[in-house]
Order: sequence, then structure tokens, then C-alpha cells
Amino acid sequence: MKKISYVRNVIECELLNHLGFEELIVGHRDFSRFSDLDDAEFDSIVQYALKHNISLVFEWDALCEETKLRKLVEKFKAFPSFAFNKVRVLDMGVMQFIKDHYSWLKLQVILENGHHNSLGPVMLSNYLGGQLDRLILSNECSVEMIESIHREIKLHVPHEVELEILAFGPLLLFYSARHLLAPQKLQDYQSDRFIQYYASSEESPHTGFPLMENQHGTFMFNVKDICLFKVLQDEKLRVSNIIQAIRFDFRHLASKSEKENEFKMIAISLLESFTRGLDYQSADRQTISGFFKTNKTSSLFKKLKNQRTLRFDENYLGEVVDVVREKNITILIKNKLNVTLKSKLILVTPEGKRKEVSVTKLHLLNQLHINENQNELQVKELNKDQLYQMSYLSGVVFKTQIYLQN
Repeated sequence: MKKISYVRNVIECELLNHLGFEELIVGHRDFSRFSDLDDAEFDSIVQYALKHNISLVFEWDALCEETKLRKLVEKFKAFPSFAFNKVRVLDMGVMQFIKDHYSWLKLQVILENGHHNSLGPVMLSNYLGGQLDRLILSNECSVEMIESIHREIKLHVPHEVELEILAFGPLLLFYSARHLLAPQKLQDYQSDRFIQYYASSEESPHTGFPLMENQHGTFMFNVKDICLFKVLQDEKLRVSNIIQAIRFDFRHLASKSEKENEFKMIAISLLESFTRGLDYQSADRQTISGFFKTNKTSSLFKKLKNQRTLRFDENYLGEVVDVVREKNITILIKNKLNVTLKSKLILVTPEGKRKEVSVTKLHLLNQLHINENQNELQVKELNKDQLYQMSYLSGVVFKTQIYLQN
């Protein structure tokens, strides 16, 4: 498997090349989501790589709206055509631009935000033809899913297509081209600077999700890094038969300004852990195997959720979506059940407080369904996915779950 990583200066370029990394990814802050290289820094790396015959891959992985794309296209045209022979892209518009105007450049297409089936990768491989060099797959794909993609490409694509995954690095959970953090830091904000915060869940005790914003948008990462060294070296899984390239991203562990020896120690330690099939542990960040060996997305998010806000039996009626103090409570019906004036409801708040109440009033919009003036033996089946209002009850809040008592 080819080993790939990122470079931010000439020293890193020289070191990683010496350590046997077959491809080095270089970004420019105008094109790359996480690079902060300016023109001079970018050019120095390009010139060094050309002089020492080092294979560079240009990273253009930022999402581009129309005006931004036009500006970047003009800047890209000014780059020397011999600087690199491969480009990594995320935006489909960028991919099409390279296909139309730079047919000699190989494309590495990032599919980490989707493509959890084999149809998309096969279609894309045939559309790009021999210009496609590699597909970068999501770490949410299981081994079985990657095997399926690999098998279908072999069957239906007439040219070789490499598959790549992230073997070590931050696990990106969310990326939006919108600037969602800038209002939190209005003073001295500049679009080419990085803003960083940590997020916490309102529904669970999970904290410390790294948030970052720069000129390309807003990003949220898992609290732990992904590390697949064990499964990559597991002979039973035979991963090396279906994955041709693995990526190491440890930029967050070693800042660009750190001394050469410190960066070198991290790089060597990572490679040793990979060779021995051991998970790498840094002093600041824990690691997880992610979704690679078995796709456990549902299990993961069940753990992240507050269990008190999840339905758990057939008597589940719905949840509170709005509360107007001293007036009414609006609930969203999620299960068809028969309700009468004799019915008792159990309400469980997100904090775990339980309240029991008899039905005295329940209506859909302006249509009265059950109230205290009607025959209390009358039965009404509530409409699923409709909003109903009931009398106000102190202590009931948004996301309170409602059950029909037996």
C-alpha cells in the first residue's frame, strides 16, 4: 500500500520523502480546506520537489460557489503546468473543470462525504476514464462495502482505479461552506484566519468536539482520531488486496513551526506503530477504529443520544415540540393510539423527570377532538405525524417524550 501524507514546508517534504512516503500532498490556503500556505510557502515546496524529483499531489478540496470558483480557476491557470501531475478534488465543479481543461492531470476524487454504495464509484470511474487515478473513500465504509466497490470497479471499469482511505488522522464529521462561528468572534476576524472552538452535546455528556472555521467554511471533528493500523495489518481481513493507498494526517499533532526533530519523532513513531499493527496514542488525543471494520454508525449515535429522548415501547405516543407557558403544550404524534378522557399520559422530560396526567383537552389545530364536555367514553384515534395541543403542565419542556399508560 502506498503511504501518503501532507507537507507544509521544505523540511517536512524532505523528511517524509526520506521515510518512504510515495506521495506528498501540498495545499494552498485559497484551494485547500486545511492548508494555510501562502504563495511564497507553496512555491518553495513546489520548487524543492521539482529539484529532487518528489511526487507532489495538489489538493483542491474546498467547496466552491460560482464566484469563488471563477477566481480560483484564474489563479490555478497561473501555476506552472509542470509543478504537479495529480490533483485531489472534492467539488464536482472543480472536477469537471480539470477534466475539460487539464486532460493530462490525473484526478484523485474525494468521496468521503458520501458514496456508500458501488454504483457511484463505478459511474464516476467510467465517466472520468483513464484520467481518474484514485478514489478516496469514506471511513464510514465497512470492509465489506469497500470489497464490493473494489469488485464492481474490477468488473465494470476497463482501467485501473486505486482506492484510498484515511489510516490515521482527525475524523471529519461535518463540513459546511457557511461561516457558522464568525458571529462568536466578531472582533479582528479575518477570512483567512482559523477560528477554533470546542462543542458539547445538549442531549448527552459528550464534550470536546473540535470546531474550526476558516475562509472555506466550518468544520466539526470527532473527539478522537481515527487509527486503522490494527485492521490494516490484519491478515484475515486481507485489506491490502482491496486498498492501494493509505493516508496519514498528523498535522494537528505537530504545528508547522515545530522543530524538525519533533516532527520527525512523530512521523517515525507513527510508521513504527503501523508496521507493528499497533494503534498509535498521542499525549493529547485518543484514537478509535472508526467505522472501518464493522459499520456501527447506528450504535455510535445511539450512544451519543440522550436515551430519555428515544422511544422505547409500543405505548409511545409522541414528543413535545413547543411549550407556551400557562397556555398549552404542542405535541407531535408519532404513533397511532386510541385516546379517551379516561386515558392517562406519562411524560418523561430529557432530564428524566416523570409526570402523569389525565387527558382533559386534546385538539388538532382548531378542531376539538377530546375535551371535558364530551362523553368521556368516546374514543379518538390520533393522526400520526400531526400536531396536537393539550393543556399546559408545569415542568414539561421541549423534547419531553409522551407515553400512553396501560
